[in-house]
Amino acid sequence: MLKIRKEQEEALRLAATKRFINDMVVQVRNHFDETKNGKSEKDAKEYVLKAIERAKKHNLTKEADLIKYIELTLMYGLEFDKNADLLWMSEIILDKDDPNPGNRINRLYKESLKRKKEEQMDLRKQ
Repeated sequence: MLKIRKEQEEALRLAATKRFINDMVVQVRNHFDETKNGKSEKDAKEYVLKAIERAKKHNLTKEADLIKYIELTLMYGLEFDKNADLLWMSEIILDKDDPNPGNRINRLYKESLKRKKEEQMDLRKQ
């Protein structure tokens, strides 16, 4: 039987975390390159780390949830949950009636995609 020591487990966890952060840095840099506001790798990494810290305040720790949170920060800004113009987002992410952070981020992500689609449709009508 194979037994993994605590040190090995920690090394694997750190490697997975580093890989995740590096993947997100690529995503952030791609986003800012597309918007013509390019970020250096260092700036993109700082952005990712700040977004992860903010996500943790909402008890978001799973990779899938962190990805959605980071994508939302790219669409609405790093502090979207504090923006008075985006109160609907705060209401969802801080919903005390839903104790599951994964459910809240999924609801918020779906609602934001719906609203973005509606905005695009409105722009086409103009």
